[in-house]
Amino acid sequence: MKEHSPQALVDLASQYLQEEPDALYRQEIQKLLSMFATDLKARLELADRLVGFLQFGTAGLRAKMQAGYRRFNRVSISKAAFAVGQYLQNSVSLSKEVHKKGVVIAYDARHNSKICAEESASVLTGLGFNVFLFPDMVPTPLCAFAVTHLKAAMGIMITASHNPALDNGFKVYGGNGAQIVMPVDEQIEQWMQKAPSYYSMPHLEISEQIQKKLRSMITEETSLAYFDAIKKSGFHQPKDGADIRIVYTPLHGVGKIFAKRALFDAGFTQIEFVKSQAEPDGDFPTVIFPNPEEAGVLDEAIALANQVNADLVLANDPDADRLAVLVRHPQTGQLQSLSGNDVGVLLGFDAISHAKTGNKRPLVISTLVSSRMLSQIAKSTGVDYTETLTGFSKIAQAGMIKEDHENAQFIFGYEEALGYCVGNFVRDKDGISAAVRFMEMFAALREKKQSVFDALDALAMRYGLFRGLQWSIRFDGINASHHMQALMKNLRENSDLIPSLGGKAILTRDDFLEKTEINLQDNILVYSTENQTRLIVRPSGTEPKIKFYLETVQDATKNDDLNIQRAKADEFLKNMQTQITKQLNLS
Repeated sequence: MKEHSPQALVDLASQYLQEEPDALYRQEIQKLLSMFATDLKARLELADRLVGFLQFGTAGLRAKMQAGYRRFNRVSISKAAFAVGQYLQNSVSLSKEVHKKGVVIAYDARHNSKICAEESASVLTGLGFNVFLFPDMVPTPLCAFAVTHLKAAMGIMITASHNPALDNGFKVYGGNGAQIVMPVDEQIEQWMQKAPSYYSMPHLEISEQIQKKLRSMITEETSLAYFDAIKKSGFHQPKDGADIRIVYTPLHGVGKIFAKRALFDAGFTQIEFVKSQAEPDGDFPTVIFPNPEEAGVLDEAIALANQVNADLVLANDPDADRLAVLVRHPQTGQLQSLSGNDVGVLLGFDAISHAKTGNKRPLVISTLVSSRMLSQIAKSTGVDYTETLTGFSKIAQAGMIKEDHENAQFIFGYEEALGYCVGNFVRDKDGISAAVRFMEMFAALREKKQSVFDALDALAMRYGLFRGLQWSIRFDGINASHHMQALMKNLRENSDLIPSLGGKAILTRDDFLEKTEINLQDNILVYSTENQTRLIVRPSGTEPKIKFYLETVQDATKNDDLNIQRAKADEFLKNMQTQITKQLNLS
């Protein structure tokens, strides 16, 4: 964000006030202007909101719903929609029929999501594009599916997934149904900077959109096709699915009716819903952050599961692209949380074991920060494996490149942050289909008198004991980005800040900003020791926090109970977390 003189900032605020159609948002800027001369915080806040534009992170554009060019509102979203239209019109790689092919537009249950979806439709139809809108809120994976199902040129999903209630976002899919990546995102950002002011931009009212036959509502046929694709892509046909008791929560999001339908189709009908979280509510009243990774978020689901003696808990985040799982342990009788890596390895091994790809080589993909166990499984089974940077857009992109240029077929991808993609009918993480695939695997194991814990034990004995620990440091306020950058800069310039891991000297420190391959460049530091212990540090691409990922790898032995070995490894990781936190003064 470049520096602006006080007068230039005042002029920028005046310009914004002429654009902003929402009276409450105008009042926000006017209030900051009224304090501008005497309050440094007001000046910094004004600059943070107005200087520059929204930028793509690992999951699209995200920001607080406030006034400002760098916030989420009708002004900024109209510029984003205009930029998408300009990209489509000016891209030499796209066909001349992009206006006719049009853009799918969907939204979730967050505040202002529908308003921003309609704003996007208004701008795009003003540019002459057909738009295809869902008549109601839907999960993010259904938007991705709809793009390819309807053969649209692009898709827009208004969602901030699991972010706090004040946030919203603008996620963009290419015609291939995958999130856009470089250089497309950079080109759209450039068009945003060139966008005209709000009232100079072409807009069409809904009546005009209908009159000009540019507006179509997506029918139930698309949702039915999605459910049919889930049904056809399974590996198991369990017989006792109806006997398994499930507690499910959508965390105040849109997942309930979609998860219920998909699970019922697969034969899982004993589902109890967490009533306080079952219906869409953009305030997310029962949680601070609607992210199933956060401590305490699933407490109500756990309480209900214990009350009804459920076999397991399934949770989607508010836009239903992530899945969290807790399973009742057959020996202790207690619900036990499965990590994203646990679920990812289980689903990945299941996909590998049942791959039917003809003469093509099965391909599995995970991210750098996910467990290295899937890589080991793929290597041992002769399956192709690719590792990408964080973000599911990278996974989808890598999968399509391999399919286009090599004799490969993508069968599974995952990232440790509870994101899974089984098969390629949705080119993004999908918490609905992942829930069905997990339940089918769970039931198939149970028919063999086995549990998912038995399956994890078997994998550990065969491929090694991989244990991980992930935590994050959240930054608040308008200087959050500055503090995050300062910490990463300090780590880069002072190697002695983390001289060892678990008593072992750092063997290599890999700085991904120094990578020569453009698709590997990122703000990531990787520390490794000679005994395969690894630490990764990176800023989040969707929230103001820095994430830390630890993993240790050991040979599992029959001489000691696996649970004891896991406990020792976990204690080792916790001690390292304490050491790192202390060394970086983050406690």
